[in-house]
Amino acid sequence: MKLFLDAGPLGQLCNSNPSYRPFQRWFLHSVRVGRLHVFVSAATNYEVRRKLLHVGATNSVERLRELTRTGGLILTTPDIETWDRASELWARLRAEGMATAADAHVDFDVVLAAEALIYGAVVITENARHLSRVVRTFTPEEVHLRLRWGRSNCAETYVQ
Repeated sequence: MKLFLDAGPLGQLCNSNPSYRPFQRWFLHSVRVGRLHVFVSAATNYEVRRKLLHVGATNSVERLRELTRTGGLILTTPDIETWDRASELWARLRAEGMATAADAHVDFDVVLAAEALIYGAVVITENARHLSRVVRTFTPEEVHLRLRWGRSNCAETYVQ
């Protein structure tokens, strides 16, 4: 299964708060057994990194660097196909009266959704209300409940 992380879940992976440990353990296990491909858009990486730098969370910045270099995350860079798909999603959502950001802002939610659609991936997000309009989503809390791991072979089973 292919997953894309939104900014909230990516930030949780970098955070030392104990409340994020179940998600962090699930992520590390998932990467270790190789059953999931976990992607992070360069746009999402930028969103998280800028905030961590702003608040002076140097340990979290270092953890983010480790995750995207050697920690199992696959960093993607939006290409022209992604930007074209994102602009189509942006226009469609606005025409339907369901904007995900103000008109003047770069809407990283639609960029993430476009990448997930192109890769055939599910988005792990705390913002399912916006993203689930265009792409399949899980919250960090439900992802490890929906994907169960067998004890002997760690086989992936999607539970609907």
